[in-house]
Amino acid sequence: QRHLTIPCEMCIRDRYYMGEEEESIDLIDKAIKINLSNPEYYFYKGEIYLSLGKLENYQKAFENFDECIKLKKKHVFALYKIAYACCYLNQGKLAIEYLEKALNIHDDFQDAKILRDHILKILSAKDLSLIKELLGKIPIITNKNRNEFKNDQFDDEIEKRGNEMLNDKNT
Repeated sequence: QRHLTIPCEMCIRDRYYMGEEEESIDLIDKAIKINLSNPEYYFYKGEIYLSLGKLENYQKAFENFDECIKLKKKHVFALYKIAYACCYLNQGKLAIEYLEKALNIHDDFQDAKILRDHILKILSAKDLSLIKELLGKIPIITNKNRNEFKNDQFDDEIEKRGNEMLNDKNT
């Protein structure tokens, strides 16, 4: 009988920092098969999807942070990161709910306060140019994302999200 070993967290992080995101996700999936109840695996997987900077990955990030929170309800960083994912999924009100939960656990979590206040400004904005400006200023988690999001694809996505939010307010 073959002995299964759980990939170490350092191995997963090393792969991720070397730019081997898919390999990191594969290692996490193997770890999850062995131990379904470790919230950190879902957190790391969510972080990877969130850091990829591709809009189609935000739903996967959301799902993994959600699973982490189901396993550990007071995982303040998962609550914060799921709020980030919500921002890019055009779910500002849901992001606020998660940030409030994080702040109820750790009331001095400055990054959560800053993001909450920023999202509240976006939700109250009525002018498309202001919405686009505020969306573009949502803090990006990693340097990798900062570089990737300077391209036209992100600007186009900001335009699209801004129009969606303005249309939602007018209906």
